[in-house]
Amino acid sequence: MKLGSRIFVVIAAAWAMGTGVTAPAMAETNQTLEIKNVAMGKCLGVGAPTYAWVTVETCTGAQTQQWERIPVDGEKVILRNLGDRTCVKGIDNVVRYECDDEDAEQYWVLAGEKLTHAKTGRVADTVLYDNFGVFLQNAGRSDYQRWQFRVTGSAPVPPPDTSGRVVRIESVSEHKCVAAVGTAAKQADCAAAAEQKFQRVELGGGVVQLRNLTTGTCLRTGSSGSPRVDLVSTCASDDPAQQWQVEPDLIGTFRVRNVAGGTYLTPSGGGNISTYERTSPANWQKWQLAIA
Repeated sequence: MKLGSRIFVVIAAAWAMGTGVTAPAMAETNQTLEIKNVAMGKCLGVGAPTYAWVTVETCTGAQTQQWERIPVDGEKVILRNLGDRTCVKGIDNVVRYECDDEDAEQYWVLAGEKLTHAKTGRVADTVLYDNFGVFLQNAGRSDYQRWQFRVTGSAPVPPPDTSGRVVRIESVSEHKCVAAVGTAAKQADCAAAAEQKFQRVELGGGVVQLRNLTTGTCLRTGSSGSPRVDLVSTCASDDPAQQWQVEPDLIGTFRVRNVAGGTYLTPSGGGNISTYERTSPANWQKWQLAIA
């Protein structure tokens, strides 16, 4: 069996337990997997789904059939598709959804030839696929509940560290970038313009100032207690309203928390940008920091 085509099966785990040997954990570097249903002989994918269901289709090796295995906690993982960058979520059906590393419905355990939903303990089943797609069912011995997990390679390299660099700040939910419009901070279509470039000024411990290259001023919470973010003030490293804690998640994006108020950088109506208490909608307060 080739190294790049390892299939993790329950026999190996049983042997390891029987001999007192601990089966080695999968590497912490994110691997990519092909996930093949035993009964159907087809692969989990996202090609032309009904509703938001994941699909099971003839295995081709396409990116839409490749899944990044993102470790969460212990055996729990998130499965992110390399094709459309959505993640597998279990409700009653198994669906694709925008990735959220805090959504327990996106946590899975890959063991014993089962694709087990960590929150409910139920497993992915394809016995009624033609009518209901892949759905969650109590675990049994059916081949429709058996899956083979074959390592196909490594996930794309994570975004580079942006510490001390000039960055563009893009909203994950709105696909817009923070831009200087006069002394206001607004959402704009992402471009290479200087108005969208911010120097990360490192203050230590993940706390930064974000100085706009056009205005020379720093992003801050608004004056007089307003949650609206602006670029009015001259940069002052001792001003908590200009200090932002960059908080990474497990999937390569960030929340950006204002030190003064403990609230988070948030896109708001009218193209404005505000700060708001941490809230649950998956990617509303998440940002990508890319080297500009």
